[in-house]
Amino acid sequence: MALNCGTPMYAGVRGTVVASESGGRLGPAYGPWAFRIRTTGQRYDIVIGHVRTVLVRAGDVIEPHQRIALVSDAGAPDGCHLHFEVRPAAASYAEATNPRSLLDLTPSRETTR
Repeated sequence: MALNCGTPMYAGVRGTVVASESGGRLGPAYGPWAFRIRTTGQRYDIVIGHVRTVLVRAGDVIEPHQRIALVSDAGAPDGCHLHFEVRPAAASYAEATNPRSLLDLTPSRETTR
């Protein structure tokens, strides 16, 4: 999602920040400060990429509406944006799923054409 650099990001779910070396680790394409939040109940991981000024660290319990990072273009050749990805817990990018139901977004006219 395209956003201005420096836009604050807030958690939408309760979960725990996962250690970067654990299963499902993130590569450099997500930027140097990307991180994952494992949802309570450990159903899935939410990957947050292309950020700066990360305000959470591995082991932190995250609550909805908590400020977690600022948007950046770190590791992104196409400008500032939020990389939001949903995967089963500890899975790789190859198992990512459509996050639409978590985002509660409504398609615009332009995206439905």
